[in-house]
Amino acid sequence: MFSKKTMCSFAAKYEINAESGCWEWSASLARGGYGQFATSKLDGGKWYRAHRFAYEAFVGPIPGECVVMHKCDNPRCVNPDHLEVGTQAENMQDRDKKGRGKWNRRQLPGSSAEEIISSPASNKELARQLGCSPAHIWKVRNQKYAWTRDVRAGAK
Repeated sequence: MFSKKTMCSFAAKYEINAESGCWEWSASLARGGYGQFATSKLDGGKWYRAHRFAYEAFVGPIPGECVVMHKCDNPRCVNPDHLEVGTQAENMQDRDKKGRGKWNRRQLPGSSAEEIISSPASNKELARQLGCSPAHIWKVRNQKYAWTRDVRAGAK
């Protein structure tokens, strides 16, 4: 699918971690710590996130609206055995389940979602008290995190 030149260039940009089995990207990183890679001009000089390139090169095309997820939770990993496709919703559920989101129920600073939702204090006041951003308080109150929808519905 890709030229030998592109594949050799890709192989030179990761190191295998013997302990985890991750192929850790050692070249240019994009936001979030994900590797980035450009194919050779023979393959159009197209830019990829390195893990997406690895999936396409070693597994096959990424279906429609799917994302490539890391089973190993290492954004620098490009080992195709550690990658799987899923929907963006599945990716966010996986992130939340593993506690990797910026804010999740285990990271609420000194308060529960129920207390934040029912508090008469403003978002700005609560954020100052809890050491987080007013945007985080707004997201909790407006069910922008999957786990806050359970709180609004009365589930524990």
